[in-house]
Amino acid sequence: MRQIAITKYGGADVLNIEDVPDISPEEDDDVIVEVKSAGVNFADTLMRVGFYPEAPPVPFVPGYECSGVVREVGSGVKKVKSGDRVFCLTKFGSYATLSRAKENKTFMLPENFSFQKGAAIPINYLTAWMALNECARIRENEHILIHSCAGGVGLAAVQIAKDKKCVLYGTVGSDEKCSYIRSVGVEHPINYRKQDFVDEIKKINAEGVDVVLDSVGFEYLKKDREILKQGGKVITYGLSGIKIGEAKNIISKWLKMRKNYLINPISLIFKNHGFIGLNLLPMWDKNEFFMDAMEKILEKIKKGVFDPVISKEFSFEDVAKAHGFIEGRKNIGKVILNIE
Repeated sequence: MRQIAITKYGGADVLNIEDVPDISPEEDDDVIVEVKSAGVNFADTLMRVGFYPEAPPVPFVPGYECSGVVREVGSGVKKVKSGDRVFCLTKFGSYATLSRAKENKTFMLPENFSFQKGAAIPINYLTAWMALNECARIRENEHILIHSCAGGVGLAAVQIAKDKKCVLYGTVGSDEKCSYIRSVGVEHPINYRKQDFVDEIKKINAEGVDVVLDSVGFEYLKKDREILKQGGKVITYGLSGIKIGEAKNIISKWLKMRKNYLINPISLIFKNHGFIGLNLLPMWDKNEFFMDAMEKILEKIKKGVFDPVISKEFSFEDVAKAHGFIEGRKNIGKVILNIE
């Protein structure tokens, strides 16, 4: 088998393609998948530079999600069999021609779905689903602000929130992305490079919004609360405000901006605000959350309510370009690595 390994921290040139022995099931519930496509996430770029606490020590193979064909299963696996078309959550290891997943993190690929679309389901939709339906408990007609709205998680969140008939605001970094998110149902696109989102939202709706979905972090977290209604919630799940070249200086940057992170609990009480962090990895073994959420997501996908948006596909050999594409904030939707 071939795999892409991070052998040391640094730029995209540290992503090494190497030949290693084939893997096989190690436990009864293991599923070995011949990977066709893998999802590329911003978190992959953070772990590449050494700023991702949950990542294994180097060397390791990145990648949380993939799709492909089942090659072999452990003795206890009942749900899938050799030859099945599936998509999986892998908790690292999907940047490879063979990947190992657990049976309870392996799902049948929806009929007529491409492998590319299959690889675009797990992380994006689970993150957006948990943020909006579990953390924020969104309801019909609520006003929702989605930062990084044209990204993979952002567009999954748009589909989930529109299904609940919410009113949407979205921040993006170009007029092209503004036009795109408007075309998929975001009533109020905001180009953050030209407009201050706090000022724009106050002009549109003086009351503000019910929920903010924030993948940016840093100074955005303070500004989010300026446009939050009584009883509103901020769900923060990422740090895409990091410039990858500055990642090693993140502690000093954090300290310089510490006032933005000091939340007065009294102000939360008087404004009935909620501030919730979300990270899927520490929840990885809480199988009931993943299974229940994925079953509901797949039901919506099969009905055509949810449909993953693919931004661009890269070949196995062009993995460095895939990372550069995400770091450059060029994607509208999911970035896919085609393994075969």
